[in-house]
Amino acid sequence: MRTAGLNLDQAPQLDIPLRFFLTAPLFGVAAGVLLAVLGAELLATPWHPHTVALAHLVTLGVLTMSMLGALYQLLPVVMGVEVPGARWSRWLHPVFTGAVLLLAAGLLLGLPVLLVAALVLLAASLLPLLGQHVWCLARGASHGPFAPLLRLALGALLGTIALGLLFGSGHAMGWWPLPRQAAMPVHVYWSLGGWVGGLIASVGMTVLPMFYIAPPFPRGLVLSVLVGLSAMLLAAPLVMGLSIGPGWSLLPLGCGAIALAAFTGGLLRLLRARRRKVADVSLRYWEGGLLAAWLALVPGALHAVWPHPRWLFAFGVVYLLGFAYSVLSGMLCKIVPFLVWMNRFSHLAGKTPIPMMGELLPRRHAQRQLACHVAAVLLLTAAALAPYDPLVRLGGLALALSSGYLWANLLHAALFRPATPAAQPSG
Repeated sequence: MRTAGLNLDQAPQLDIPLRFFLTAPLFGVAAGVLLAVLGAELLATPWHPHTVALAHLVTLGVLTMSMLGALYQLLPVVMGVEVPGARWSRWLHPVFTGAVLLLAAGLLLGLPVLLVAALVLLAASLLPLLGQHVWCLARGASHGPFAPLLRLALGALLGTIALGLLFGSGHAMGWWPLPRQAAMPVHVYWSLGGWVGGLIASVGMTVLPMFYIAPPFPRGLVLSVLVGLSAMLLAAPLVMGLSIGPGWSLLPLGCGAIALAAFTGGLLRLLRARRRKVADVSLRYWEGGLLAAWLALVPGALHAVWPHPRWLFAFGVVYLLGFAYSVLSGMLCKIVPFLVWMNRFSHLAGKTPIPMMGELLPRRHAQRQLACHVAAVLLLTAAALAPYDPLVRLGGLALALSSGYLWANLLHAALFRPATPAAQPSG
């Protein structure tokens, strides 16, 4: 079978990650279109079903989709074991994609039957995916930061799935087994801090030293990241469950800030010591993403002590789009060309002319897409703080354009083929 020019019957180490990588930006396009169509209605209250749909198009459709693809690529390399059931992974991808689409549609249309179907498909896709990765962690060997941080991230994902299924069943069937106001912040900390933040730290500490020919992250800083994130995951349900005052809500945020400080310190040390001094687009994404992570702490702290939707929306935009989407975009711009080049061209070296890796994703297009992404983040941050309807719609269009541009760049790299040698003239 051939899909989008890719031979999906061969090289599972190539086509399985690419399925996830090429799908993720399309959900970014969908999120942008939704903002452009519905406008400021989406920024009125975080509890509105349409707003929840928008949030999950980003968290599940963009971020989790990208991160699952990265794990399919990195686990065999770092842990030294093959992901079990690789053939079934080709089916888990469309099931997970359909689940996210049904979840968004059920929330937007107010149809409980779609929500129930989405919850079933989410469980049927995420739990096997989680099981595959846990198996690799149990059987493989890793002496760096990848394995311990990945265990933490997968544990946070499991807790996120459990809470998400409870919230989804509440939307679909009208019952709430947990206090909603207390459980929702835990869901946010576990998903955004534990799963997204933990996996970005795990992958970043592993791939950045390789890509930039730099020494590994210092073990003390790795331990600080692990301790900070673990404390955040434990503090969130404790503080929210006890309801001991708004000031205490700063405790899990502070633990996350400790992890962020350690990771930032390690990255700055790595960049100073790197042997590959080129500042490419991927590195710009990392720099901008970490800056956004620090800026996101400001509205996050303000919301902890002075709860207001504006602070929560600002935190969501800056953290999800400014930090997580930026970092993942940078990694995709680096990983996809590398993955395609290694699997499609490296074995031809010395036998026939092969392209440089930079030809798979031209620098000028990556820079233009970065500019579109920065514009989208700035516009939507302003819209979160002052939800002027035309501004929200313009920010949505910018997000759709940026995500579409990213998809086109990744597709160009994925479809890049060696030129057919010219036929020799007959004698």
